[in-house]
Amino acid sequence: WSSDECSSDLSEVATADGDATKITITYSADDIKTLVANGAATITVKVKVTVNKDAAIDTDIPNTLDLKYGNNYEAVPSTVNTKTTKATFDKVDGDNGDKLTGAKFKLLKGTATVNLIEVTAGEVYRVAAADDAAADIITEFVTTGKTITINGLDFDETYKLEEIEAPAGGYNKLTEPVELQKDTTTFIHTDVENNKGSVLPSTGGIGTTIFYVIGA
Repeated sequence: WSSDECSSDLSEVATADGDATKITITYSADDIKTLVANGAATITVKVKVTVNKDAAIDTDIPNTLDLKYGNNYEAVPSTVNTKTTKATFDKVDGDNGDKLTGAKFKLLKGTATVNLIEVTAGEVYRVAAADDAAADIITEFVTTGKTITINGLDFDETYKLEEIEAPAGGYNKLTEPVELQKDTTTFIHTDVENNKGSVLPSTGGIGTTIFYVIGA
């Protein structure tokens, strides 16, 4: 229950009644008295829905709350569409666009590392679910020259790819994570580039940069 004056989490009194789609929340007479005493005018029921690992990708999944209460009272059903989506990227040479192998990455949501499950070796991954075995969970993956697909992303979140190891062959490791870009409905395919050669210091004035270039 909640109001401007008071709030409380009554999730502990929510009990399943044998139907996986139904939850019963019971308020005692004392609960109601407490609501009134604290000035609550509205009882708000919020339901948090999490899609599972079998959810269809890039498809709206409707979740409907049908609230019945008291003596045959029923609220207007509320339906919210939940969607899980995917992102794809290629690790490529910054000069010629060739796909590169051997680059090691981890996926970040904000600053936290995302746990993943490998679905297709070196190619397809999904975000780990709560019931996945710990032995199957990975936090890093390596490019194999194929397009990498990561399923199960929350479109409302910000994700970044952090390079842990650069590809072999003289490529420079990325100095900062690359954010996965998106449009209004999907994540946009990303080419994550690596380049070869020495990296010039970013400090110093323009004169210092010219000195290094002329020296080279």
